[in-house]
Amino acid sequence: MKDDLPIHNTLERQLNEMALAAGRKRQSKQTGFIHYFYPEPEDNLSQTVPTAENVCFILALLRSKTGEQVAEAKDILERLLYFQDPIEGNFPVYIHEYPYCKDRFIGAHLLPAFYYILKEFQAVLGADLRYRLESAISHLLSFLLKAYTEKASTYSIGLKIAAAAKIVGIELKNAAFETYGEQLLQQLLSMEMQAAWFIPSYIADICIALQLAYTHIQHSEWLAFWQHLAATWHAPTKSYIGPWLKLYQARDEPQPTLYDLYLGYFGKEFSSRALKEAAYHLQAVLIRPTGEILPVKSLPFTFEGLWQESRWLTHQEKTFAYSLIDKKALFKGFEENAFHPLSIIWGDEHKVHSFVCQKSNWEHLGFKAKDDEIELDFALAALPDLEEREKCRELSFFFDVDPSAKMSLEGQLASTFEVGETFILNTSQIALSLRIIKSYGEGKFMGHLMRGNRSSQNQLKGINRFQSYDWNVFIRTLRRKTPCKLKARLQIKRCAE
Repeated sequence: MKDDLPIHNTLERQLNEMALAAGRKRQSKQTGFIHYFYPEPEDNLSQTVPTAENVCFILALLRSKTGEQVAEAKDILERLLYFQDPIEGNFPVYIHEYPYCKDRFIGAHLLPAFYYILKEFQAVLGADLRYRLESAISHLLSFLLKAYTEKASTYSIGLKIAAAAKIVGIELKNAAFETYGEQLLQQLLSMEMQAAWFIPSYIADICIALQLAYTHIQHSEWLAFWQHLAATWHAPTKSYIGPWLKLYQARDEPQPTLYDLYLGYFGKEFSSRALKEAAYHLQAVLIRPTGEILPVKSLPFTFEGLWQESRWLTHQEKTFAYSLIDKKALFKGFEENAFHPLSIIWGDEHKVHSFVCQKSNWEHLGFKAKDDEIELDFALAALPDLEEREKCRELSFFFDVDPSAKMSLEGQLASTFEVGETFILNTSQIALSLRIIKSYGEGKFMGHLMRGNRSSQNQLKGINRFQSYDWNVFIRTLRRKTPCKLKARLQIKRCAE
């Protein structure tokens, strides 16, 4: 590990520079605060001042260790602490909402940065500001533990609360906090694999928590999570491989999050899409420099398991990777728009392409997979209203628009096809063929190829609201009876073959 400390020191500086750049872009010259509004596109500087992003910006300024920026950080911190509810101890999501605090668990996102500010810069803060910050942390954590005891939040939020309680208890010499944190960590550890292990944004929250609570994740009781982290990361494309329980698309690539920065740090190199300036870069300061390195997998590599009642599988090759999961997982409270029972990715660290299956009119999925061949069995749902063409789409596949890729249907250029014919996608790295047949029941179907957007696309806002970033291959019902089943066969070939 010592040999890799120089590269991790470089990555640490890069992460802090990302956070500073993201903060400066969103900082108001009039207020000095970061202005950002979560639901809206960033066409203009927002009017709202979010508490969490400002705390991360304070930490980034302090870590720059320049006199001017340290003074600026102290000024922002001093003003921000006035927006803590003096009675309950919580903070508002946006400071204009004060004294109303609409998120009971916002403290889980604030405490990691507050703790690092206190731990690393006690001498710099000065006695008065340090005392105010210690009091604010203690008051906020007390409120958070009470709120969580009354009604538990999500698994990943619970982990952040547990880790904060443990580490703050140690720092402030509060045995009650430390004991609560240790007990909650053990309780969550006993739950083993959870849905959050399959959702990149939640995985990042878990990493924040475990880095708070332990010196190294891989040497802690959470080794199983570390191994899962390594097994679901595709190093050639620097991407989460899956299964995709909840993953959004940002134009023509999977949406990067703090997860991509975490795994880039653990893998010693960031992907191009993770380096594109974005608001989540402010959270880069929460990645603690431990020097941990993900183990290198020997490819090809297959990883599979059972989550509750849903079977899942991932397979990785040097040039591509895919994941599969039964649709039963969808009924565990996840958003259908971001759920992908099938995802295939290819490319490299500079550009990632994907071919996915998303929501359509089927109720059960069975699958078989071996290396470069995938077979999907779809049991169709109740007969749709044939007058509504959108609802007649029984199966729907999407892949991002790539000007260099070539498409054909039975070797010809066409926009419609019959069930039983083969669609072929040729790219610079892989060739993918898709053939759909009727395997059970009676019905007449028609295949279509047209431009569109997968339902997980979240960039259709502002000037991009009329854009199409995908091709859509779908099967439409002309007539059928129930029950009825369709089978999809996919084959992936490396271009060298």
